[in-house]
Amino acid sequence: MIYVLHIEPPYKHAAHYIGFTENGDVEQRIAKHLQGKASPLIKAAIEHGHKVELALVLEGDRALERRLKRRGGHGHSICPRCRPAYLANRRAIAASKEGHPPSGPKRKERNADVRRSMG
Repeated sequence: MIYVLHIEPPYKHAAHYIGFTENGDVEQRIAKHLQGKASPLIKAAIEHGHKVELALVLEGDRALERRLKRRGGHGHSICPRCRPAYLANRRAIAASKEGHPPSGPKRKERNADVRRSMG
């Protein structure tokens, strides 16, 4: 089982912790986190007065947990508490880019320009 812990307010750089438990007992694993006996991040967040809550539980194996963690900083994209704001922000960014020309020439165009200037 994979679980996502939501940290409120975010502790330094972290608003989420993604974890895995082999035996499927997420409640027991969360209890260890809240006692400060699992992740140093969660322990530090609690010691500094941050609220830590279970936000999501997913069926999955260690490989899925690793893939989610490798995405880095994307806990907000799967956290049910953060996802609405995440999606609204993505829509706003996409809307702000509509109607704007590309930021620069494409690679093939740049390379052609360089070859012409060299040649």
